[in-house]
Amino acid sequence: MKTRMTARSTAFSLVLFFALLALVITFASACASLPPQTKPTSPELFAGEHEGIWRSSLGNWSGDVDLTIGKPRDAGIDLSVRLTNSRFGSWQTVAQFVGGEFVVDRPSLWMVLRLYGADHLEAEYHNKISGDKGTWSLTRKK
Repeated sequence: MKTRMTARSTAFSLVLFFALLALVITFASACASLPPQTKPTSPELFAGEHEGIWRSSLGNWSGDVDLTIGKPRDAGIDLSVRLTNSRFGSWQTVAQFVGGEFVVDRPSLWMVLRLYGADHLEAEYHNKISGDKGTWSLTRKK
């Protein structure tokens, strides 16, 4: 009889432990998620220096990103990029401000940059030369 009670007690303890663990994991992942996307009406909120990481969705490639977003002008916004672990190390392009996001649509590259909160940028890219696709995750430099 005592063994049966101990087995039930142990089983109940394990169920309770895993339920609490699931609750903690759910709470932690909710805290780690991005703030809501900010769709500013003016591109000035994007301007400045940002740093973060890039990840390819087609392979096991990733590296660091340094991005400088210039001040708006008639032709668009200048982007200056430095990537590590990439054959496209440093480059510049011009982005257009469309619907609260920056869009680059060139013969060699498609990219959209989105602002989350005041200091976080997320980007999706498609390198039309190499066929690579992936993401950038950036934070404004302080």
